[in-house]
Amino acid sequence: MKRVLSLLMVFLVPGVLQASHPFQVEDMLKLLRLGESVLSPDGKWIAFTIQTSDVAKNRSVVNLWLVPSTGGPPHQLTFSEKGSNSRPRWSVDSKFLYFLSTRVNDHPQIFLLSVSAGEARQITRVATGVDSFLLSPDGKTIALVSSVFTQCIDLACNERKKKEVDENPVKARIINGLPCRRWDSWVDDKRNHIIVMPAEGGEPRDITPGDVDSPIWTEAGSEEYTFSPDGKELCFSRYTENEALTGNSDLYVIPTSGGTPRRLTDNRAADTTPLYSPDGRFIAYSAALR
Repeated sequence: MKRVLSLLMVFLVPGVLQASHPFQVEDMLKLLRLGESVLSPDGKWIAFTIQTSDVAKNRSVVNLWLVPSTGGPPHQLTFSEKGSNSRPRWSVDSKFLYFLSTRVNDHPQIFLLSVSAGEARQITRVATGVDSFLLSPDGKTIALVSSVFTQCIDLACNERKKKEVDENPVKARIINGLPCRRWDSWVDDKRNHIIVMPAEGGEPRDITPGDVDSPIWTEAGSEEYTFSPDGKELCFSRYTENEALTGNSDLYVIPTSGGTPRRLTDNRAADTTPLYSPDGRFIAYSAALR
């Protein structure tokens, strides 16, 4: 693995390594920025993301790359000129990559790409976009997180509501609760929900409806939901008090097929980042003490 990382470093900074002048801002903008890297289940390949900057057009683009885990020249998998292709996730047989792409209407959706040849196929069409996603251990199910409208009980309603908001000429906001904003994004009347669907595509189902973030939002962008090893349930974090006042969250489990979430922790502070043990008997997580 150290050899592969060394090869990636040389690949990322070829022009800067040969520079004969002090490092400038322009040199930094020429750097290719290495993002997330994921080892294939068979251990033969590493999929990773590279971000490049176009100063003249004032934008950046993220594309997928592939490199042998034993070393060798990396090769590019996606060739977008704008937007992002990110969060690569391997299929169980190591033949396909699922990833998030903004290539359609600038809204992140899940796509599926063969690593041998061919074009990427769109898997999701979630109106509110996909923030993150996981594949079940058997590769048959996708669990994704989307920020959906609280008054909607299904994805069709979310599609109608989003169209209504986008087409409304009035962009003023009435703020009557907290939180109202997270960094550069307005919370509005939305909450994070877990949506489950077949990995090959199909009807998505919101299994954590309601006016509460399930899973929670974190500043670090950590994974706040996870599949059990047998793929039959999901564990996730949920705020049990107002996020802006206490930040108190607890862990819940819910069947992948849906149902009533069952609360696991009652700590009066943040319980986050759940992860099952390989045998499914235990869940490790982070907990704040106050």
